Amino acid sequence: MKYRTFKTLRIVLLIFILAATVKVCNMLIPSNKDSLSTNNHENNVSESAPDKNRKENIANDGASKPGDQFLQLSDIDNKVLEMQLSDITDVKDKSGKNYKKFKKFPTFIIDMRCDFTKGFTTWNRIKVDLDKDKKYDEKWTFRNNGEVIKEISSSDDENYDYEYQMKDKKWELR
Repeated sequence: MKYRTFKTLRIVLLIFILAATVKVCNMLIPSNKDSLSTNNHENNVSESAPDKNRKENIANDGASKPGDQFLQLSDIDNKVLEMQLSDITDVKDKSGKNYKKFKKFPTFIIDMRCDFTKGFTTWNRIKVDLDKDKKYDEKWTFRNNGEVIKEISSSDDENYDYEYQMKDKKWELR
């Protein structure tokens, strides 16, 4: 093989390795499309109407809205309830006293915590970011007596102004 052919093969191989590395990085690192929409507020650019209603539609699937006396369980609520019972092994935090786990879905993020030092064996605190803007829209608390509390931040500022308790597979305003 001539040196020129070897040099060409080497360059093609390096380009292939570089392209594969970029593809793997893109799959592992979440895209910043959602963070661009949150920067619109900082730049005083108004959001389109579908973007404004996205969080509300995700939160309750059009069934009801925060502030109503009763809310139906949404698909996201059912997913949170399912995730609450998921396995908690091998996810200790740095202090080693509690467990924590983040789960990213295409349209929302779940942050789960288990305070096993307080006697819990399942996830007892869950926060949900419905629009992936790094501000939690819902805060769930699962108590030892079986009570489930969901607090909702209607302004997307982590100030929870509505508190609901689950009763008979429905949310009742407290």
